[in-house]
Amino acid sequence: MSKPATPAYVLRGHAATIHAVRFLRRNSRLLTGDADGWLVLWNLASKRPAAVWRPHSATILGLDADHDRIITHGRDSHLRVWQLRPDDEAALDTVLPVDNADAHRKQPWLLHSIPVNTLNFCPFAICRVDNDDDDDDVDSTLVAVPGVLDGQIAVHGLPSERRFSTVPKTELQTGMVMALALVPGPQLRLIAGYESGLTVVFGHDATSGSWTRIYASTPHTQPLLSLCPLPGPPDGPLTYFSSGADDVVAKHVVSPTLPPASMSKPPPHPSKPPPSKPNPPSLLSAALSSSPSPSPSSTNIPNPVPAAPTAPAQTLKTKRAGQQSLAVRSDGRLLATAGWDGRARVYSTRTLREMAVLKWHAEGCYAVGFGDVLDGDETDDGGGQGALAHVRRRREERVAGVHWVAAGSKDGKVSLWDVY
Repeated sequence: MSKPATPAYVLRGHAATIHAVRFLRRNSRLLTGDADGWLVLWNLASKRPAAVWRPHSATILGLDADHDRIITHGRDSHLRVWQLRPDDEAALDTVLPVDNADAHRKQPWLLHSIPVNTLNFCPFAICRVDNDDDDDDVDSTLVAVPGVLDGQIAVHGLPSERRFSTVPKTELQTGMVMALALVPGPQLRLIAGYESGLTVVFGHDATSGSWTRIYASTPHTQPLLSLCPLPGPPDGPLTYFSSGADDVVAKHVVSPTLPPASMSKPPPHPSKPPPSKPNPPSLLSAALSSSPSPSPSSTNIPNPVPAAPTAPAQTLKTKRAGQQSLAVRSDGRLLATAGWDGRARVYSTRTLREMAVLKWHAEGCYAVGFGDVLDGDETDDGGGQGALAHVRRRREERVAGVHWVAAGSKDGKVSLWDVY
């Protein structure tokens, strides 16, 4: 019998349930967010905190990072964007929440704060779009969050913070929005999961500014909890995974519905004057700049091409209810789940065959994340003089090359695993 897997390390610093984990900076840092609104940025080379602050007064629902920006989504009805450059870490506090939850912590520079609806525990979805304009004020990021009405989804742009469009409620039985994912490409697509166990893919029409339901499936008998797309070519089929409060993990494959020509330049937004220079439109402006402002009449337009619910491409009965979180590794080969039974599991994305069971936590796991799989030329060969700098650099290079899996639990601990 093979020896059970054991964690490479366990990070202890939170006093509340871990709800989100996110690797960044070539696996040199790990973000963890908890149910009390605390965030810890861990230095994975030293296994010590590099920065600690409380970005929200309630549960952190989701985390993401983009270069020197960190995005946090809290149940205090705010989505916030922070600037945190590597050089900024030295000025921030490192006292962990478990050591002193009452002391004030210095915060990074707050770039944006958007009021959002957080009646449920659905984390935001984010999509970065290439910006062809020279103007730094032109939006290059889309953020999707649940709308005020059940079943609706609001899409915002950054840095403008403007709501560009509202994805209408589908005529199918949905309940609350439980999970979201945005996928860029010749056609912008939004994946939604609902309380009823339904998952839907919407496609955006750049000319009319409307959203069309292009795929629907109900593989789950309980509320859907997590969605995760598989990396792939933007003009190819969309493959994604879903999990719920039941014991099912489903694999969905959605064929492309519109050719790249459908993303032709739309007429200018009526509230904006025509551009003064003939720059080609960015993908974001082509996708959303013509979207009408949300209104009762525009947000409830029925889908012109209804797609009847279909069976997913593949389903796996895990026999263990409650797969709270899903993550796909950057190379697209592995899928990880965080389960209410206290275990993280790793599956093949191609066959859904179970590859590993990561058992350490005595309480339920609510968050899971993969480190990036980096090529040799992606590791940091940054400078620095002297023996100490050399040792530090070598240690960071070793950390960057590990195939990390992080699992966050109700016990406030995060287990780190080296898997495949």
